[in-house]
Amino acid sequence: MKKKIALMVAFGCLGASAASVHYDILGRKGSKMNSPMVYKNVDYTKTQKQKQEKVGSSLETRALQRTGMGNNVAAIEGSFRSYQSNNRFSIKRHYYSNPDNCNNSQCSYNWNGYKSRANEVFIRVNEDFDVSPNYETFDGLTHSEDNGIYTFSWGPSYEEGGSVHPYLPSPFSADQYILYMPSSRLYSAWLRRGYTDVLKRTPSYTGAYMSADALPVTMDGYPVKYVRTDGNETFNPTPGYEVRDSWTYYFLGALDATVTYVGKKIEYGDPASKTPQVYVGVRNDRMGKGSSSSYSSLAKSLDNFIYRYRTIEIVPAGNYGVDGTTTQGNVCKIGQAANAVTVGAIDPVSNKIADYSSTKNYDMGSRKPEIYNYTHAVVGAPGIYRPMWYGIRRVYTQNSSGREFVYEPVVYGTETAAALLASLVNATLSYNPFYRWHPEVVKAFLLTSDGRAINPPYPPNTAMKTGPSIPYVYFDDQGSNTHFDYDSRYWNGSIDNLKTRTDDDGKKEIWFVTKNLGTSTKPASAAISWLSSGTDIANIGHIPQDFDLSVYGSNSSNYERYLDPHAKLDGLNFDNPGEYIGGSFLSYNSYEKVTIASNYKYLIFRISMFSEDDRSENKGQVVMGFNMASADKQNYN
Repeated sequence: MKKKIALMVAFGCLGASAASVHYDILGRKGSKMNSPMVYKNVDYTKTQKQKQEKVGSSLETRALQRTGMGNNVAAIEGSFRSYQSNNRFSIKRHYYSNPDNCNNSQCSYNWNGYKSRANEVFIRVNEDFDVSPNYETFDGLTHSEDNGIYTFSWGPSYEEGGSVHPYLPSPFSADQYILYMPSSRLYSAWLRRGYTDVLKRTPSYTGAYMSADALPVTMDGYPVKYVRTDGNETFNPTPGYEVRDSWTYYFLGALDATVTYVGKKIEYGDPASKTPQVYVGVRNDRMGKGSSSSYSSLAKSLDNFIYRYRTIEIVPAGNYGVDGTTTQGNVCKIGQAANAVTVGAIDPVSNKIADYSSTKNYDMGSRKPEIYNYTHAVVGAPGIYRPMWYGIRRVYTQNSSGREFVYEPVVYGTETAAALLASLVNATLSYNPFYRWHPEVVKAFLLTSDGRAINPPYPPNTAMKTGPSIPYVYFDDQGSNTHFDYDSRYWNGSIDNLKTRTDDDGKKEIWFVTKNLGTSTKPASAAISWLSSGTDIANIGHIPQDFDLSVYGSNSSNYERYLDPHAKLDGLNFDNPGEYIGGSFLSYNSYEKVTIASNYKYLIFRISMFSEDDRSENKGQVVMGFNMASADKQNYN
């Protein structure tokens, strides 16, 4: 039930005098508690000792400083829009002494100007890869073989024609089989119109971190180059882990200029200290050590890492959908991380969510998984673009017993879905530095990158009813692709500096106006996502901040002057901004998403801080991203 409807139901019996404003047992406005004890004349803000907001006093402030802002900067906001040919990028800083430090023309830049200014604002946005990392290259021998436990050989090659592979036994369920699709067709679910134009440009190198139980080895002729993150780490994997982690590595760097760092740790040090910098991480399910019905220490650690360093972490949901236990279907422990993007698995043949894919989080956790992506592929050699697929089996022989472990050239599971998504995201960052250091924006645009529809049945709490499509996230920085549009924004720092206004109930709001990128028959999608510290989530028991997203529409030409992302909204009628189109009002969640089926020319968005827990060590700080994308699906399905 949407929370505002729930509040109306809960308080409906209190009478008209309590209908407009609600209080909890401590007298706080806007509480979601249904308590009979309310104090309507108490100003709780004056009875509670407030935390003193000091620069350097919280994880958030340290994170703001490390992204290039000095002690006198309270907040920063930025935007990237497809529907303006010039000055499509903007950055605006809010200083404690002068919260409105620049006019509109001083905040907006063309592409080259943005990249130049971005280097002033953020630490080291690399556009060129000018320092060779210390690659360690392997020729196909396994590390398992080196320690004398296993011997290795290529098995017999096998090749079959046709568009799909025959059924093979499922590794997740007894007496069940999986129908695999050639990896070239799996990629073709992404590589729709617009991909060729994007790849004409030269990407910059970016770093990616892969947590693994095994170092990657040559699989199916694909070369292996990687950088260890810690020379003291040792790997003594079983063959299964080695194969899984090698395929993860294979897909992570399959599309673009990626340097992959491999390690075993959740927190692997400062990503900016690597060359090239690490912007994207992918974590395998085994690191999660099973599923859980409560917020885990692993999730807390990853949430804190993302909150501090702003990397984009992609995590498999886990393969616990058919485990038959009391935790059936829960995401893996590290997949609970609210700030990460948790990925479920789609069967590319049926286009349904795979039966084994985990599909739920603990009761007060953010809804997981946010994204579903493709898996079940046969990988061709030597590359992923062969018109006919074939593969070579990988055979391990255990030296002590002579037992053979045979691995077909197939990939499966939520680990594959996560690796493919991480590859897509890393490729996006290679071409467009706007999204680097902004996991809050990346999650929002993934939530709106609607591609192929997922067939029912899907879980009722699934925010994403479609799989991600690469043209939606390969944002064209030259604006030459007319088949889709987007509007991306972020707000980081003090909510008091970023807010547009405070409403009559004391809720702080951010308002802005955009062009409508969709129609009533081809609706646009919009989403917001925000970060929280893992310490706050662990201490409070849920996401400490709760935001709502609402959208209104109008055809009035008066709204044209508000299209600049930093325009003053003087004259906007906040009580009646236009016709209400829709909204999203989830509780204890880290994102909201709304579908906009409307023909209005202008859209007016309201982001409202519905509540904020006073126990948060980062009270008053916001790390929020927004994205709206068009939905011209006829070009992508």
